[in-house]
Amino acid sequence: MSGFTKFFGRIMSVLWKDIIAFFKSIFDFIVGIFQKLISDFSYYKSVFDLYSQDFDALGWILFVLSILLVLGLFALLVWGIYKISKRRYVAKRKVKDKIVLLREIDKLNNKVIDLMDQRSQLLALKTAELGYAPTKEDLKKIEAARKRAQEAIDNPEENKYVGFKFKTTKKGAPVFDKRGLPVIELEYKLGEDGKPLLDENKKPIPLIEFKTDKKGKILFDANGLPIPVDPVAAENQIEADKALEGEGNQEVGEDGEAIPSDLIAKARFPKLIRIDWDYRNYEFPGMTEEDKKMNLKELVDRFRNFAAGKLHLYYSFRTLALFFSGMGTTRFAILEGISGTGKTSLPYAFGKFFRNRSPIVAVQPSWKDRSELIGYLNEFTKKFNESVFLEELYKIAKQKDPHILVLDEMNLARIEYYFADFLSIMEMPSMDEWIIEIVNTDLEGDPVLLDHGKFLIPKNVWFLGTANNDDSTFSITDKVYDRAMSMSLNKKTEVFEPEWDADSMYMDNEFFVQLFEDAKAKYSISEEALSKLAAIDKYMVQNFKISFGNRIMKQFRLFVPCYIGCGGEEYDALDHLITRKILHKLEALNISFIKNELKGLIVEINKQFGKDAFSDAKEYINDLLKQV
Repeated sequence: MSGFTKFFGRIMSVLWKDIIAFFKSIFDFIVGIFQKLISDFSYYKSVFDLYSQDFDALGWILFVLSILLVLGLFALLVWGIYKISKRRYVAKRKVKDKIVLLREIDKLNNKVIDLMDQRSQLLALKTAELGYAPTKEDLKKIEAARKRAQEAIDNPEENKYVGFKFKTTKKGAPVFDKRGLPVIELEYKLGEDGKPLLDENKKPIPLIEFKTDKKGKILFDANGLPIPVDPVAAENQIEADKALEGEGNQEVGEDGEAIPSDLIAKARFPKLIRIDWDYRNYEFPGMTEEDKKMNLKELVDRFRNFAAGKLHLYYSFRTLALFFSGMGTTRFAILEGISGTGKTSLPYAFGKFFRNRSPIVAVQPSWKDRSELIGYLNEFTKKFNESVFLEELYKIAKQKDPHILVLDEMNLARIEYYFADFLSIMEMPSMDEWIIEIVNTDLEGDPVLLDHGKFLIPKNVWFLGTANNDDSTFSITDKVYDRAMSMSLNKKTEVFEPEWDADSMYMDNEFFVQLFEDAKAKYSISEEALSKLAAIDKYMVQNFKISFGNRIMKQFRLFVPCYIGCGGEEYDALDHLITRKILHKLEALNISFIKNELKGLIVEINKQFGKDAFSDAKEYINDLLKQV
């Protein structure tokens, strides 16, 4: 022990001496510099006195200028050190602020989770009063039952039940018991006098008997509906009720002809069956021979003049060329922009131009999965709650002209959640494979276009979502952007006089699609453009780790010919795609750290495509730089 103590003491004494010597040498160096400057001052003065006697007027002027130059260089050095230090400080500050913000967001998320846990605990306490501890399965049933009660109040026509109804307060809100489950009011069998029939115990006989627990409380299933004691008898009662309701209440189709009551009563897709009935004699009017001679550019010009002359809606040629070219590239488009710039009116004008309608489906913030978009099968009534989206999509499938189905305010909910099935389906190379499962069973009397519960997405539909970027919406992810053709409508087109009196027309979908195919066959992206795109791709990968990817390059090859076919220029199409498909990914990066690389990207674009090209891309990059 004594040997180690001596060793450690000797080592530490030498180490401290070296550390002190190091700092002393730095201090001596700084002091030496100042001492040298002070000691040499007399030398500077003697040199000045020696030579200043021979200065003429020009010499004195140069002397003053040299002094100012030295002072300027010194000031510039100090200013440069200050700016570098400030930039590093600001960058570190932004990173620190971002970290603080992320921590606050994490705290808020934890609070939300805690509130949800507290809600579950409250529900658990309510059910615990009944003498048992609730399981996760019980809590799910409670949530499902509460949802069904609210749906029945919000939309009573679409959520009718036989044998019971959900009890409500005077203000129309659902009533809940101590378990947290909605209270239901039973319906009873009636006699000829209209009064409830009584059993041997003088109690009203329920129309359908439901299962109860030991305390007489009605039990609910996983779908949030009360469980009948005899499911077969309950289903027979439901069918009888439907038949009774159909008598004297025969529905009428759009053509005024009565729909057979048994057709609707037995159908689990009543809305789709009505559509089958309405379109049973459908015939497409057909295009005129003159209209069949037009090309893509003539179609765009006619649409532009029709919208201005007949609808007083004004669009620039470029906006419409981008819009139609996007339709020739993919079946999914997104229109972004401030309110009032024509996001909804553009598909409306499209429908009017082709003498049909572009149905609008309002997306709700509560949408979380495909059932919100398509609908779901009610296990109790055995009917499918068809959504507006499914109803409109089925109508489109019955027709032969191109349609746009609008999802308004698409990013009020997470697109990749409720629209996931469609995003995946549209990746299939052939539209014959665009099949979505509605139900997993096949029953007699199902809609004509359902094949074993599966529905083929019609080839005459394009999905278009409108999107706003504000605090009430979710950001659109790269997964969605990569699969869609997006446009930004932030500028209103000036009013102009139409060049000619253009009228609407009937458009056959096969002819419409063939216009794009003809453009793709006639025009193609040039090898020179592909080479320049490869150079931009290389720069993006080296500096931002962002690549074009196979999907985006495929879209380049499809979009550019369509845009040229509409009457546009190749570079203009490339400018739009690079801005919307590639540059928007930069928003996810810390702009303050890539400022020089962004300036270099502008230089690279100028090098490849010229200083006068790619105005959209350069404007977008400059807007990013302004954020720093």
